[in-house]
Amino acid sequence: MTKYDLLCDLKAWLETITEDREYVEDVQKGDTETVRRPPEIHRMRLPNSSHAKKYAPYIIAQLINWINSQPDGLRSEAKATVRLIFCVQNENEEEGALDLLNLMETVERELLIEPFYGKPYYLDRE
Repeated sequence: MTKYDLLCDLKAWLETITEDREYVEDVQKGDTETVRRPPEIHRMRLPNSSHAKKYAPYIIAQLINWINSQPDGLRSEAKATVRLIFCVQNENEEEGALDLLNLMETVERELLIEPFYGKPYYLDRE
């Protein structure tokens, strides 16, 4: 397992668990109607952070820390710290705050139920 593999698997997993969730897409100049869609999932950064608002809704998965260890005679193990950044947009601030809460809880609930089913990762709940 590599850092890149972890981020790719995390992106795929996030796409799967959020594919049926739709949030208001940021209204762009010239748009005539409100569009709803699942959040885009990005690894490490947005493609262009100076236009962050136009990507909403999105989740960014950032690798913060990676520690490899191999205790004497045991198999090698890596521990990663990953940060998830959530963004939604809504002209109605109350609805936007509730959308954000809903998206974050969707991910949290799935992490606690069965994270990364079939992958060589586990969630350290300490």
